[in-house]
Amino acid sequence: PHNLFVADFIGIPTINQLHGQVEEKGIKIDNCDYLIEGLFDTSNLVGKRVVLAFRAEALTNCEKGKLHCTVKESFLSGKDTLITAKVGDKEIRVFVDSNSEYKEESELRFDFKKSLVFLFDEESGERYV
Repeated sequence: PHNLFVADFIGIPTINQLHGQVEEKGIKIDNCDYLIEGLFDTSNLVGKRVVLAFRAEALTNCEKGKLHCTVKESFLSGKDTLITAKVGDKEIRVFVDSNSEYKEESELRFDFKKSLVFLFDEESGERYV
């Protein structure tokens, strides 16, 4: 998608959006105490407000993943389970393998499938990456 409006319009569930600011070593998501490092080269965007956007299928469960979240609820959805989780004060939706159990309030970490993650300017909605 060329801009956040189109990204938000396409797909079910809607695209996840995490707002934050680019720092020297990564993206600091609002109301989180860690950086998401190494996802994109953001060296030319330091100080900019951005939206990290990704679809529910863009994450993989991983012990050392970049994204930390807390499970709010989970629903079996065909061959997958759809989790609603909290990242800071934002909710995201993630498809995970239905062979595992995901309990409310449990902590999970995810890594990104880079080709399914986008970075947008927070003010204009235009896509950087």
